[in-house]
Order: sequence, then structure tokens, then C-alpha cells
Amino acid sequence: KCGKMICPKCMVSSPVGQRCRECARGPRVAAYEVPWFIYLVTVPVALGAGLVAGWIGGSIGFFVFFVAPAIGGFVGQVVSFVANRKRGPGLAFVAAGGVIVGALLSPLLSLLSSPASAFDLPRLVLAALLNPFLILYAILAASAAYWRLR
Repeated sequence: KCGKMICPKCMVSSPVGQRCRECARGPRVAAYEVPWFIYLVTVPVALGAGLVAGWIGGSIGFFVFFVAPAIGGFVGQVVSFVANRKRGPGLAFVAAGGVIVGALLSPLLSLLSSPASAFDLPRLVLAALLNPFLILYAILAASAAYWRLR
């Protein structure tokens, strides 16, 4: 196909004859080719969406079992939309990381809105981060966001 000379060790058999490894591999899918500048846009969007989603997901209690996968899928969809409907492992990690960071920072967002003394602040942050529903939310939503873009 390309006209490059190949040795018998390097040739790959295909239905139309012998080809070099590059030609036999075939074209790459454009949806999985993500340029570097897309990450400059998607990382802040994933962090912002993850922060809002973490604030919502951390405050719903038991219903996190039902809502967290939908919220994670929504964050993955937002990242995909901002990346011009591209997908791939890099964007999947960006979306999952945005959900996890948002889940970790969401207790701080809720603590900023409540009046607490400086002595109560470390205790409240530790209690919020050890909330089992928040940890479960982070696991379920991050895995849904990851698999939405994989």
C-alpha cells in the first residue's frame, strides 16, 4: 500500500496481500485522537462540574446508591461535550479525577456557608471527609465518569 520494502519478519498477512505493520494497522478513529490543548479546557471544566456534583452527591445520604452513577455519567458527558465529543483514556482520567477532587473539596464548600469557629473547623473537615456516603459517592461517580469516556 505504501510501497515500503519489508522483510519477511516484518510483513503482516492481510486479505489483500502482504503489508507493512503501519499499513496493516489501519486508520485511527478520530474520536480517540485528543490534542493536548483539549486537556487545557477539560481539566477546569471537570473540576468545576465535579465540585458542583460532589456538593450535590455528598448531601443526599442513602440515595447516593441510585444517584451517584447518574451524576458521574453526567460529568463524563460534560467533559465529552467540552472536548468536542472526543473520548479516550486521558479524558476518562480527567473526568474521574474531577469527580474525586470535587468530592474531596465539597465538604469545604459546605463548611464555608456555615458559621464555624476556628477550633471546630478541623473536626468538621475530618468528619465530612470520613462520611461513608461521600466516599461511596466518589467511588460510584468516578467509575461511571471513567467508563462514560473510555
